[in-house]
Amino acid sequence: MPYKVNGVEVSLAEPVLSDGTTFVPIADLANAMGGYVDWNHEAKYARVEIGESVGIVHNDDQFADIGGKAIDLHAKPYLQDGVLWAPVRLFRDGFGIDLRVSGTTVELTR
Repeated sequence: MPYKVNGVEVSLAEPVLSDGTTFVPIADLANAMGGYVDWNHEAKYARVEIGESVGIVHNDDQFADIGGKAIDLHAKPYLQDGVLWAPVRLFRDGFGIDLRVSGTTVELTR
């Protein structure tokens, strides 16, 4: 399994490594962490809620807005087959979640 969330293996789309950045499907991963994601089709952004934190992640913009603060993701999220993929650091830097990436395994602990 490529993901562990709070110590439990979860089955999601395989993480994508591109130019040294690991991308993950943010809606699936946020949902696995007990969060919620709402997609705005017109403006092409996701509103992500995890715990008390709320963030906005735009397709093709390397900065996310988490609680009114700009978070540099160091790479631009992208849409593929209707799924928004973002650098996994979004969860660490934006939502304060412990993150460990080892090979193809992504571990997140809240």
